[in-house]
Amino acid sequence: MGDPSRLIEANGFAVLKLAPSDAGNTRASSRDVNVESLWPGNEQGRDAAQTIAAFNSLNEDVAWVVADHYGLGTKWERIIAPHCTAILAIDDLANRPHQCDMLLDQNYYTGFERRY
Repeated sequence: MGDPSRLIEANGFAVLKLAPSDAGNTRASSRDVNVESLWPGNEQGRDAAQTIAAFNSLNEDVAWVVADHYGLGTKWERIIAPHCTAILAIDDLANRPHQCDMLLDQNYYTGFERRY
């Protein structure tokens, strides 16, 4: 799908973009990969700080945050949680825990109840 920013804005929603990560482009090809660990140093903390700064620029409460990134996980979610009402994490690897209000794994698996 690429960058859906224009589509989102065309439907009346604001888009706030963060500076690119220093972590580079990490891709996961296996559920056994702990992609969070591929981000160097405090990259999740840096991204969370930029996200919170973007929230603050809105001058309004943030209801839902949707996180769909293999490099973001529990550490990022814990930092973000006090700054929003709820977090939706999208994850199809099932290789790490999340601290979120809703988890979406769009894949169909037998025994999905035990994946996380």
